[in-house]
Amino acid sequence: MITRDMILTFARATPYRPFSIHLSDGREVKAAHPDSMFVSRGGTLFHESDDGEITIFDLDHITSINLKPRRRAA
Repeated sequence: MITRDMILTFARATPYRPFSIHLSDGREVKAAHPDSMFVSRGGTLFHESDDGEITIFDLDHITSINLKPRRRAA
């Protein structure tokens, strides 16, 4: 089960690593930057995409989270 603390750990990571949240209905929510989401104490996640679309869902509907690879220094 994905918890609020897990989401907040990913969202507050320094440096930030974009991640994708996969939902039980097949949708994918891409968290491109940390300011794109808010997680309530009750376990509801509010996400705004770069194009302004807002998605609201309960954490119980998350099936997996994929972290994007870290960028390597040149």
